[in-house]
Amino acid sequence: FGDPLAEQHALRTRTGGELPFRDHVHRLTLQALLAGDAFSTVSEPQRNALLGQLLLLGRCENTPHALQHLHVVPCGVPKSWTESAGDFPWPSDLCDHGLKEGDPYIYFGGTWNVWMDEVAMAAAIRSVLSDYEDAWLVCRGIGSDQTSQSIRKRMLDGLEPVKERIAVLDAQTNEAPLLTHARACICLDRDIPEAVLGSRNRLLAMVRHGAMPVISALGELECELVAQNLAVRSDNPATALASVFRRNDEQRKTDAARGREWLGQVSFKSTMTPLLRWLEQHAPGWPMTSQSEGLIDQWAKLPWDQLPHERKKRWGLF
Repeated sequence: FGDPLAEQHALRTRTGGELPFRDHVHRLTLQALLAGDAFSTVSEPQRNALLGQLLLLGRCENTPHALQHLHVVPCGVPKSWTESAGDFPWPSDLCDHGLKEGDPYIYFGGTWNVWMDEVAMAAAIRSVLSDYEDAWLVCRGIGSDQTSQSIRKRMLDGLEPVKERIAVLDAQTNEAPLLTHARACICLDRDIPEAVLGSRNRLLAMVRHGAMPVISALGELECELVAQNLAVRSDNPATALASVFRRNDEQRKTDAARGREWLGQVSFKSTMTPLLRWLEQHAPGWPMTSQSEGLIDQWAKLPWDQLPHERKKRWGLF
């Protein structure tokens, strides 16, 4: 879903020290690059990075058709997302946190991840909440590991002057109603390789409901949404967020309709075409013989005792 080496870099910039499974991830990446017959990436920039990695390993020397084995499979959505999501009543979860029906709010949803620019996000949100005395921030953040919690704390600390108008909801809260009633969303990246090579799946849900996001526009999906006027580039995050926040109900409905129309380009039927075509061709392999020593054997060496609890569960299932 993203470049594993760029993700490791992003995590390293947060921890400042050695990662307990860094060598393991690098080893798995190398094994996959040597063993793969076809590759998928989440963006064109990541495809270019992958091409460079394969060239470095000599994987392209025995075939003049190397590019045919590298495919972009972007973030996709089910067909139902291209249809009206329907009207949702005012979420009761918001009332439980002090919001009155109709109170305008900015929404942030998704993992408190290592790519976030939580400092810039907090500054922009604080500016809007300071200018609009009835405005709120609604968060539905996910992530219980130590790094996610430290990012969450840093962002909320930056919102201390307006903390009485911040609602932090449980990760299990239904997101669709929250997006339907949101005035604006915010999703800012730090200027790191992962933000350029990866993608932001959460943005698709935002544009589906007309909750226009303010973004950094470093990645391919973000730039496309800006070009389609479905997101706003945050050259000045506070100014951009304020402009989106001022949209009225009719504008949000119009944005939602345009968003659902655009989502038709990334339906699963469309994004899965390279995989289905490869399978229909009986999954042809590269001329080069695999040099992998066995991926399953490599997984057995995972340092389980050094991983956070939620990663043990997730990777164990995988």
